[in-house]
Amino acid sequence: MAPLRSGPRASATAQRRSSWACRDLAVTAIIAEAPYRHAPTPARNVLRIRGLPYRWNIAPAFALLGLRFGVGARWSGFDRALHAAGLACPLVVIHGELDEVCPMNDGREIAAAGRGVLVAVPDAGHHGLWTHPESAAVCVGAVREFLNQTRGRRACD
Repeated sequence: MAPLRSGPRASATAQRRSSWACRDLAVTAIIAEAPYRHAPTPARNVLRIRGLPYRWNIAPAFALLGLRFGVGARWSGFDRALHAAGLACPLVVIHGELDEVCPMNDGREIAAAGRGVLVAVPDAGHHGLWTHPESAAVCVGAVREFLNQTRGRRACD
């Protein structure tokens, strides 16, 4: 399985997705860990959590980045729920219930749009899903079950 990429370049690439992804990457299933729907979300939340300014700087910074990466000032088409809705393969979303960086609701909406499964990890935030023993056990179990269910699947069936 190819690694899941994120960020503006991945979003621009995802817009050219279906036949390209099936032919070149042979995607058979997708595992998304703590995903966010819209590009500014994690940056805004990290700044907010750290007590740094975010109200006046996020919009212009992302407008400039969007122009630089070719997705436009408003990041047209960058909504991971919309991308998930176009998936032709199974999706599992693993998300900490206490995630303040990428909201749990984003993961829920992405999983629903992709007709996937949401695995809510209790008492877990954005970091440590795989390093804290309790949350790692949930993640490992979910991935193991998902891979067993998708084993033998052809790409983009």
